[in-house]
Amino acid sequence: MLIAALLLVILIPFLAASLRVVPNGMAAVVERLGRIIPVVRKPGLIVLLPFLERVTYFPATAFPLQIPVTIEPRGTEPLELTAACECTVTDAIRFLGNLPFSGLGAARKQAGEESAKTAGTFLQGVIAAEGEAAVAELGVMNFLSELPGWPDRLRGPLKERGAHVGLRFEGLRVSAPKMTAEEMWRLRRRSE
Repeated sequence: MLIAALLLVILIPFLAASLRVVPNGMAAVVERLGRIIPVVRKPGLIVLLPFLERVTYFPATAFPLQIPVTIEPRGTEPLELTAACECTVTDAIRFLGNLPFSGLGAARKQAGEESAKTAGTFLQGVIAAEGEAAVAELGVMNFLSELPGWPDRLRGPLKERGAHVGLRFEGLRVSAPKMTAEEMWRLRRRSE
């Protein structure tokens, strides 16, 4: 009886350390001794080698992003824009290589938040760089007048750069805050 109790005391923590559940809407990759095993795990039960493997979760479906973007053209005030889109992880290995964490284990909610933060930071960088180039080419007022059609111009750079980090962006919308006539006049005067 004592031996059975000792076996249970040893076996229960071993089993608890080796079983993980990937929830719906998430996917996971297993990391063995610091190296990612290139197999994406779908929702369900995963059996791990205790103390040698750990799990990193990421969103398996498209997740919404809405981020502020600041474009800082030379010689004028910064432009504050808002970008919104749906983001999908297309290559888990590339994407997870860009995340500032690894092996969060049971911290599924934090994994989703970190994924959105990383994708948002990437999107901000692309839009800011392309926006500064567009403002330099068109001027501030022409850029603002062409803003509704600007996401079409971003489709190529976002697709190309997103593929390098394992992301796909769809349905991009970029908008500027409503400006008063005085703010528009001031912006026009500074950009001339």
